[in-house]
Amino acid sequence: MAGINEKALKAVSASLIVLIVASMLAVLAPVTTAAPPATPANVGPENGNVTKRVKAVEALINRVECLINRTLTLASQYNVTIPENLSKKLSVARELLANASSIAQEEPKKAMWLAIRAGRLVLPVYVYVVRHLPTEVKEEILAKRVSAEVNATESAIKRLENVIKWIEDRVGNVPEPIQERVSKALELLNQAKELLANGTNVKQAMALVVKARHELGVAYVMLKRDAGHAWHIAVAADMALRNVVMGTVKLAIGINRTLALIGDNKTNEAVIALTRLHNYADFLLTRVKAMASNIKVPVNSSPVTSNLTKILELSKEVLSEINASTAQAVVALKAGDVNTAVTVLNTTLTNVKPAITELLKRARWAHGILLHVKIMLEHAGKNMRAWLRKHPIRHIHLPIVPGNIVMLIKALENRVKTAKAAYEKGRLSCEAYARILKGTDVALHNILKTLNKLPDKVAKPLAEKVQNLIKLVEHELDQLKCKV
Repeated sequence: MAGINEKALKAVSASLIVLIVASMLAVLAPVTTAAPPATPANVGPENGNVTKRVKAVEALINRVECLINRTLTLASQYNVTIPENLSKKLSVARELLANASSIAQEEPKKAMWLAIRAGRLVLPVYVYVVRHLPTEVKEEILAKRVSAEVNATESAIKRLENVIKWIEDRVGNVPEPIQERVSKALELLNQAKELLANGTNVKQAMALVVKARHELGVAYVMLKRDAGHAWHIAVAADMALRNVVMGTVKLAIGINRTLALIGDNKTNEAVIALTRLHNYADFLLTRVKAMASNIKVPVNSSPVTSNLTKILELSKEVLSEINASTAQAVVALKAGDVNTAVTVLNTTLTNVKPAITELLKRARWAHGILLHVKIMLEHAGKNMRAWLRKHPIRHIHLPIVPGNIVMLIKALENRVKTAKAAYEKGRLSCEAYARILKGTDVALHNILKTLNKLPDKVAKPLAEKVQNLIKLVEHELDQLKCKV
């Protein structure tokens, strides 16, 4: 190639702008993993997001600093004098970066915009230096820049292909025109790679990369338009499933630990362990409810959308069951009622399995992990039955506090009200409602047994309240058409 003309030099600066913006987007975009790590109960989603923002800003600051160093190195190496007005831009950019670094931890959003402003100031200085380099150096820089663009575009194509595969696993086939656009982008990129390998026409290679990026952009817009709503619901359903997996795994482990502690007469530690499990389940349920609240399902939704929505509902059902039952078990243990606590936990293992089985049918893409969860629940059930054979249910020797029993009765009453409202609104299946009612009925009868240990003056009003609640539960069960 004889030299670099003005258009080629503009291609260099345009390429740099694209790369800087792309790097910002890449750094600031959330990372998606196959299965997120379990989050402790005292850590909310906001804390995780802040950590990601801080890392993104630090990476962005580092990139702009590298661009400044690269600019000054080239200027020094090839004796390019930077004009005073451009030198001032570099000084201001450095000040902005210093400020961004100092506040990145506390104010990542503000730090990000400071880093972006710094990058905008550095860019014209870098372009000026490049324009005043020897011709052969400019050719080398342009070739390297185009090569970097090729690599970046190739990565973008692979990411979009992964997104398409992800959507197809959950939603269905992506329209053919979108696939054709992606294939066209890959074809153009391969042509650009051939030109670079031959060293024949770097400028033409850059033009092919630009076309490939255009095809990729159009494919993404089409994908967003044609599958956007289902895609959005699929993301929520996928995240809900992850929360269900984490919640049920913790349930199985937590029940085993609680039984071991009760068997060793370490009831206070069992209360602490169950409380942690409840807090974690409550956190997961809150997160799934928040995701579901952002989903708007059209009246005449497609079978695919209906399936994804059902996955969300089943996820809430499982986590609601774990959340409510662990709360009841905690209150029962605090009241010294091991009978109720263990019975509630045993009922929970039985109640969540049908929903997990239904999820196995609906969420084919998560079949492996859901099957593992089902097996864990079955093992926990076997451990529960073995423990019951070894440790006959008994009331432990703790002071029975009427206040705790009142809390337990109130928790059961609220559980029935919440379940009934959800059932009447169609958010809870008949079978799930029946399981909740039966589990509550068992817990209420256990409370009556506990009340027999209290003086009549204390026990009588509480017993009447429990008996009225039992009548309500049994009436609801009689009204149901389904049988569990």
